Amino acid sequence: ALMWYSKKVTRKSVWWLFDRMIPAVAIVCFCIRFGNLMNSEIFGYPTTLPWGFEFVRSREWHQLYEGLPCHPTQIYEMLYCLVAGVTAWVMYHTYHLQKRVGLITGVSLLIFFGTRFALEFMKNPQVAEEADMTFNIGQWLSVPLILLGAYLIATSRTRERGEAGERIPFQPSGIALYITCGARPFLSIFFSLLHWRSSLPAFVFSNPVKAQYSLQVIMECSFR
Repeated sequence: ALMWYSKKVTRKSVWWLFDRMIPAVAIVCFCIRFGNLMNSEIFGYPTTLPWGFEFVRSREWHQLYEGLPCHPTQIYEMLYCLVAGVTAWVMYHTYHLQKRVGLITGVSLLIFFGTRFALEFMKNPQVAEEADMTFNIGQWLSVPLILLGAYLIATSRTRERGEAGERIPFQPSGIALYITCGARPFLSIFFSLLHWRSSLPAFVFSNPVKAQYSLQVIMECSFR
């Protein structure tokens, strides 16, 4: 819908629209992570830092870390959402960098997914197979968006003329963003099934209840 709107209505690059959407996107992501915190899910490894949380409502925490405070990674992610939103707002309203179309989006992608890539090192694995992976599924799925952010920053000057109202060709990189975002849940499921390829069939047919739970875990990991 956004691609159609950019091509037919604004007649500008899709990044012209994304540059103006980033603060709203940051608020939505902030609320999602706040919901994760309230649900005591997607937390980090144990920590001795004074702001560690005991997630007493989490069955996973009781099984793995009972009595040990853990990193509240949900709060860390809320903070980078706040930083991304404020940065985009300042870039737009104070420095008027929206003239360099795609720059605000590129910087925001680096903040969102560069920080997430780093935070994944302190997150509790969402599926057991991630414990043996050098980079987990969330990190692998963040890499294309980090690269896309760097590309948008490097090429933002070439799209600067679009702010003056001149119609510019639709950017192929816009299609890349939608493909990347749309493929994230499917790639996540693929990675999970790839690790379970030898045991999944027997596991599913021998224990349907646990199989249903395992597939639920995969889906939660896909959309986290």
